[in-house]
Amino acid sequence: MDSRKTYPKIEHPPVNTVSSSGPDRHAPVVERSRGGAPRKTLGLTPYHEALFASFIGEETARGRRPRGVIGLRIRTPRFIRFMEDRGRRVSETTTQDAYAYQGSLLDATKEDGTGYESNTILAYVIAAHSFCAYLARTGVLLDNPFAHIHRVRQPKKLPSGLLRESQMASLLTAFHDWDIKGNLKEASRRYLLHVAAELQYASGLRSAEVAALTSIDVDTERALVYVRDGKQGSQRIAFLTDYAAEVLGLYLRVMRPHLYNKQKEVQAGRLFFTDYDRFNHLMNEELARACSRSGVPKITSHGFRHALGYHLLRGGCPLRYIQAILGHKNIANTEVYTKVDVADVKAVFDACHPRMHG
Repeated sequence: MDSRKTYPKIEHPPVNTVSSSGPDRHAPVVERSRGGAPRKTLGLTPYHEALFASFIGEETARGRRPRGVIGLRIRTPRFIRFMEDRGRRVSETTTQDAYAYQGSLLDATKEDGTGYESNTILAYVIAAHSFCAYLARTGVLLDNPFAHIHRVRQPKKLPSGLLRESQMASLLTAFHDWDIKGNLKEASRRYLLHVAAELQYASGLRSAEVAALTSIDVDTERALVYVRDGKQGSQRIAFLTDYAAEVLGLYLRVMRPHLYNKQKEVQAGRLFFTDYDRFNHLMNEELARACSRSGVPKITSHGFRHALGYHLLRGGCPLRYIQAILGHKNIANTEVYTKVDVADVKAVFDACHPRMHG
């Protein structure tokens, strides 16, 4: 009999504001809507509900990015429920509990009976680490027990769907075909994505970084992009090719003023008039069509970044420079592009083996 515990899928939960007057784990916490009807709750004790709400509030106040806060809201309750299932408060968490929680994630299965990927497990462990770090900062815990465990390793695999240089050229050519006669709105949308695609492949910027850019962040004269809101709030300078700088220069000087309208007023300061969610959706939607038209494997917007790292390495760029260009804090994230495929190895084998040249 399979003894592995299956946890239900965690939806995006509301953050409740409740009293922390007592830890009665049998008292249900019900949040009321404006009309008085009960809303879905986290199912935690009032004591833990209050700690969780305070944690989310502090992370937001400290400037954690909205996507990061959403991730904490989704993943942290799982750890709290784990402690409640053990009949304990989170204020009693030990290093043994931290190891046991990670072990429960490794043993857990999804609805189809398969285990979770290591990157998913790591994301849940990191959320628990952040929560316990907050508890330690506020004196609820003396120390963060997750700071003392060996985390599950996330394997560094070569990204799937990497496009060759010729395939990327075909894809960008498909993006260049944006001028649709008789449909100004559609042509405008596709033109914006054409500019964004050239920017992403030239610079290797993540979609969230592109969406956060403003017009003053792009220096087309020096072919530089100033990333002020990178991953985990980091900042760096990214680079443009001459062609990408030319495309962006034309967009900023001539086209962008004509594309602005009242509907875009809310996001007027953004380079492409949109936030991350909208930008990512539009880009992936257009990528699916462009990949189909150009006959290349389907990729997502992150594929531009992976392709750049891969192509720079194949072109002879030193690994440390690629790390700086992509803004990787850890060189191990860059080294993934050294994992060449079998076709490359066979081609080198054929070219170099003396018995292949009779």
